[in-house]
Amino acid sequence: MAIFDLVACVVGMPTEIYDLRYPYTFYSSVGCKVFRFTETFTIYGSAIVLVEIAFDRYFKICRPLMVISLFKIKMLCFLATVLALLFSTPTALLFGITNPQTPIQGIRGYDCSIEEKYRKSTFQKLYYGALSVVFVATLLVLTILYVRIWVEIKQRRSMVIGDQITRPQGTPQEKKKIRIKYLAANGSNEDGEDDSSGTGSGSGNVECEEQKRTRFGSLVNYASRIRITRTTVVLFAVTVVFVISYLPAIAIMMTRSVMKDIEHTRSIEVEVTSKFFSNFFFINNAINPIIYSFLNLNFRRQAQKAVKTVFCCEKSPSPKKYDSDRSTKREILLIATAGRDV
Repeated sequence: MAIFDLVACVVGMPTEIYDLRYPYTFYSSVGCKVFRFTETFTIYGSAIVLVEIAFDRYFKICRPLMVISLFKIKMLCFLATVLALLFSTPTALLFGITNPQTPIQGIRGYDCSIEEKYRKSTFQKLYYGALSVVFVATLLVLTILYVRIWVEIKQRRSMVIGDQITRPQGTPQEKKKIRIKYLAANGSNEDGEDDSSGTGSGSGNVECEEQKRTRFGSLVNYASRIRITRTTVVLFAVTVVFVISYLPAIAIMMTRSVMKDIEHTRSIEVEVTSKFFSNFFFINNAINPIIYSFLNLNFRRQAQKAVKTVFCCEKSPSPKKYDSDRSTKREILLIATAGRDV
């Protein structure tokens, strides 16, 4: 995800800013194709990685015993890159340099957009249709997985840990002393038996009131301790920002595809609004580091170390592993402990 964001911020944003600042002066056909290809590559790559992240969160919370190895994670990242490259290939064919009419009569400029031979063609419709399908499919998958995660956490919070034994309380005279079977330090044990006499003897005698008792005393507060992990919160926030930032861009693309004469009939206000929302998806790439810095302690620590190492010429210390998902592991441990006690 960081690589896709970095590529978008280093290549996509500056090129788009230049194109908006100096319209009708985009002369390089190769530069146009590389720019549009990179832009689409980061879009598809981010969508695929977010889906993979959602599945990772689902397995960690809903299927905690199914561990995804580091090798599989690396292979999934490689798969996301390959699929993004594959899906972005049509962009290099579709886009090129066009010669639109400038506001000055009789003078034409150079613009990086869909080539004239592909305008209003089936190829253009398929391209925008594929983008829309990818966005809708990503939105559906993310919604289903995160709703499932939320339901799972809600069920765990409301679950009852242990069984309760309730017996009527008696008077002090009716209290019993019971002898329990225990394992002594020397390895010997005693069999339990009832003893109704007034006092008991031996270290194996335990006086207990016949009242409400819990079987798993150490787990009575387990349900209240279950919470959404910090990593899940961060990644869910990243997903929400992705959806919000791409909705306007997809809407503008579909509007241009359906309303064929909008390029020639819109006013300056509509033009500015269209340009603004067409590039709204860049917010997704720029805001991800901010989300991580506010919500992820490990990210802040590593970022501070990187800045000090680069700008302050400090020697980089040996890396430490900061686990930002410890609560998930505690859940697994408690569940396993409860299973053994049962």
